[in-house]
Amino acid sequence: VKDIEITPAQFIRSSTPTIDFGEITAGSVETKEFTISYSNMQSEFDLTTSSTQLTLANHIMVNDCGSWGEEKNHVTFKPTTAGEFNETIIIKDDISEKTCTIQVKAKVIQGNQQIVWTPKTTELNASSDWCSDCELATKNAYSTVSLPITYTIVESTNAYFDQNGLLVINQPGEITITASQEGNENFKAAEPV
Repeated sequence: VKDIEITPAQFIRSSTPTIDFGEITAGSVETKEFTISYSNMQSEFDLTTSSTQLTLANHIMVNDCGSWGEEKNHVTFKPTTAGEFNETIIIKDDISEKTCTIQVKAKVIQGNQQIVWTPKTTELNASSDWCSDCELATKNAYSTVSLPITYTIVESTNAYFDQNGLLVINQPGEITITASQEGNENFKAAEPV
């Protein structure tokens, strides 16, 4: 036998065909590492996914034409929606168009949220029946996951919120206002403040 030419195999493979984030809460962030093995590849690989909840490197550079080796990479998952999560990462060599896929899955459960509020104590004179300053003082709470806040006046006949959300004061006395957020399908209710 003469003139035998041996050509190295050409492939892209992942050490982890499936990345399982397990049970994870909406709003949290977790990163997992994976390794890509390659042989006889050209210059760089593109990594793509259609999910905005996954972040990964856009490219992996190969040292030289016809190179072989391994490259470590990672995927960061920041789930925003509760439920089952299934997505595909596609790794593709630009020149040979060889591809490798990695399945990403998780069970996303409702996340927690908090209300951040630094209410101010505001003193009004008896002739005031409404106070734009009060809106700034009372309605500056926010949810850590950007859901809308509901304000409630607690056991008081001294004041109420009108149809425009303005604080109307009927008579002198103390007013206690509570901020709450009921949650939704992705986030649990916040502890009222």
